Amino acid sequence: MKNVMIVEDQKMVRTLFESFIEKANGYHVVASLSSAYDSIEYCRNHEIDLILMDVQTDNRENGIVAVEKIKSDYPRIKIIVVTSLVDYEILYAAQRAKADSLWYKDGDEETLINVINRTMNGEHIFPTSPPPVTIGTAKSTDFTKTEMKVLRYLIKGLSYKKIADEMCIEVTTVKYHVANMLQKSGKPIILAVNKCDKIGEPPMELYEFYNLGLGDPFPVSAEHGHGSGDMLDAVYDALPPESELEEQNDAIRVAIIGKPNVGKSSLVNRIAGEQRVIVSNVAGTTRDATDTTVENEEGKFVLIDTAGIRRKSKVTEKIEQYSVLRAYMAVDRADVCLIVIDATEGFTEQDSKVAGYAHEQGKASIVVVNKWDLVEKDGKTMQNFEEELRGHFSFMSYVPFLFLSAKTGQRVSKLFGMIKDVYQQNSIRVTTGTLNDILAYATTRVQPPSDKGRRLKIYYMTQPSTNPPTFVVFVNRADLFHFSYQRYLENQIRASFGLTGTPVRFVVRERNRDDQS
Repeated sequence: MKNVMIVEDQKMVRTLFESFIEKANGYHVVASLSSAYDSIEYCRNHEIDLILMDVQTDNRENGIVAVEKIKSDYPRIKIIVVTSLVDYEILYAAQRAKADSLWYKDGDEETLINVINRTMNGEHIFPTSPPPVTIGTAKSTDFTKTEMKVLRYLIKGLSYKKIADEMCIEVTTVKYHVANMLQKSGKPIILAVNKCDKIGEPPMELYEFYNLGLGDPFPVSAEHGHGSGDMLDAVYDALPPESELEEQNDAIRVAIIGKPNVGKSSLVNRIAGEQRVIVSNVAGTTRDATDTTVENEEGKFVLIDTAGIRRKSKVTEKIEQYSVLRAYMAVDRADVCLIVIDATEGFTEQDSKVAGYAHEQGKASIVVVNKWDLVEKDGKTMQNFEEELRGHFSFMSYVPFLFLSAKTGQRVSKLFGMIKDVYQQNSIRVTTGTLNDILAYATTRVQPPSDKGRRLKIYYMTQPSTNPPTFVVFVNRADLFHFSYQRYLENQIRASFGLTGTPVRFVVRERNRDDQS
């Protein structure tokens, strides 16, 4: 058993790495530290075989010094530098410090374990280049070294002034670099200059912004609202033509929802056939709902990748609260929901809560069991797994299951056919005559319930709306229409029309007592 030490300043990430390593054969996490200097002291008093050393811009010096010191004193210890930054300097610094390998956090769990195994076998793994960053149509290779450094600081949320201080340059220079990157993106640019609070002629300072080369600046005042109308008109003019928007409205909108780290973004990338969204084992990588359009022989689809939805008690950061809100909003605007669960973890209570929201919103749904390639199987593994899940998803007895692997692509090709089927079922409309034929047959087989001498009378049934299919039942007394009999009628309708993957709604209406005879 190899002893592993994790050095990472974020507790959440440390916990995540621990869970990955404990799943791998032959490794055991003996220490999880937040300080690079503490790792040097720990190596003096403990037997360590492998270290995962987090190195970022803000702790690069400390992390690299610790790597260099440990490799100098204990050359047998293998060290993998872990970073999430697109940074050649960290790559080269890690090599100079004699680190054994480097791993970018945008890789998945299997990639990390593979790097660990190969490093322990004596290989040195350093990417030939960092993973690319894109802004519009521009890639990281289109940017200068200084522009990339500015971009990294922007991603971390630093203001222009703080970036200027970090890089020892003027604030104006930072703005020039940002303007150059935006121009390379190939996207329309609207330049708004805030704090123009006085009515009338704009301040002379406004004209300095013409030097950025981004077109006419719009003087606005966020405090008073001045100039916002002209700016929004310019935004509207820059939007794509309505014909393009109408084409997208014809597509089936598919929200991919679930807990963090179940493989939602990996699934989107597999379907799209390219790296459309960032994939990382770090919980919370996906912050906003991201649309990806896919067109194939089954039709046109808009895949909405969403942030992982954790329990409310676990959500403390404001940004994560907004991310979860955007995930729920994505469900609201979707036609179909893919509820993704992790096959290696099985069903959890949070899975039912995520699925419950899609059910309450009346969305067609499919339960996607991802990471099926990691499950040890026999002849009945899938059958037993599905039976167990159906017990947990008893409140969604209509939902179909698909076992797949976003990593290998196993059964992913079946997904679009299922999406199209459940979408059509969610949009189905049944004529009133056909419904009442089914109603007559059902009430003949099983008499409606009665209470204290009063029997439920069902006069007729009609379907006023779809998405989901909604049926209005007219009865003599609503209190006699027990939910068990409603379930019986629902089963009769499903037996006739299928309605796979879609919930069904019943609205019970009493006829006016004066009209009853």
